[in-house]
Amino acid sequence: MNSSKLVVWNPQLFKEHYETSISNNSILSALEKRKFDFLVKELKLKTTDVILDVGCGYGRFSKLIRDDVGQIVGIDINPENISYAKEYVGSKFQGMVVDLSAGVLPFENKSVDKIVIDNVLMFFNKDIQSELLKEIRRILKENGVVAFNTENSSYILGLLSYIFSSLYRTKAKLQGKISPVHNKFPLDFYERKLNELGFTHIVSIGDTFYRKMGIGGIEIFPGFLHPYIKKLDQKYFNTVRKEGMASFTIAASL
Repeated sequence: MNSSKLVVWNPQLFKEHYETSISNNSILSALEKRKFDFLVKELKLKTTDVILDVGCGYGRFSKLIRDDVGQIVGIDINPENISYAKEYVGSKFQGMVVDLSAGVLPFENKSVDKIVIDNVLMFFNKDIQSELLKEIRRILKENGVVAFNTENSSYILGLLSYIFSSLYRTKAKLQGKISPVHNKFPLDFYERKLNELGFTHIVSIGDTFYRKMGIGGIEIFPGFLHPYIKKLDQKYFNTVRKEGMASFTIAASL
């Protein structure tokens, strides 16, 4: 990923876009709540914890957990995100501008208690993701935990996902923008990597069959199908069928 050429969102606009998305769509709202509940449960947050929020954006997750931890370090490639997050999250937040494309995390060995990476790894190829996972292992303290969300190459509606992603990239190109490629891998790729790095407790949940994709207001599924998709989503997110869902969230501890 050539991050220097990417068009990044204004943090205030992204915050408004995200909040509008989850308020207007019950499926995405339920997904975000379930993901947050899973992360909090598996991270086992303590008031003494130092948390690293990788790709922190405007500070959404950092703000949600700030009262339960000791310190949050947020890193992001966009300086505007870091500036915004410092005010949005508050005094417990320290921010750094970091380009992850080198596969390096600029922190000392065993210096962080917990790490969160929400929808970030997919912007990097397999080699860089592998290097970042090694770096995560290096900087985590003993008994540390990492939790991350990423897209799934085994998504059962992957063809539709590919078509709409291609249309989105074409639209961005016509507008003179660059839309990053999403590098998708199956769940067992991450489980294998984490096992190799010595993580002993690895758990995961699937994330919704439904993805809000398309151009403008065009969506894959009409509104009358949403209740049915929501039932499928709730039925399979924590079963073996999760391996065919659109993405997944993984937590792994040492």
